[in-house]
Amino acid sequence: MNKSILLLATLLAGSAGLVRGQVLPFSYYTTDSEVNALPSAEVHKVYQDAQGFLWMAVFSSGLVRYDGHRMELYGIEDGLRDVAVWDVREDAAGRLWVASNGGLSVSEEPLAAYN
Repeated sequence: MNKSILLLATLLAGSAGLVRGQVLPFSYYTTDSEVNALPSAEVHKVYQDAQGFLWMAVFSSGLVRYDGHRMELYGIEDGLRDVAVWDVREDAAGRLWVASNGGLSVSEEPLAAYN
């Protein structure tokens, strides 16, 4: 075996005990959460728009917008074709496209116009 490879393997094995992963503080957003409860535990897509809002495609519940403090649910009454949402994207003009079992929906205006 090549001495350089053996030396490298020994150094890596010896330092493996010194390297530790970070422990990240996670918040849980579930249907049972008392703070910012999700309407469903089945989130199919998370997308961050150009303004920094998080959009979640929530199967059987619709589309959720999270601004960092609260969640707002959008459904059929807001113009979606179906609440079984699978995907969400923003186009170059800033309009939001939402794919669901009922078809494709798009915002009438760029997202910046609604804030």
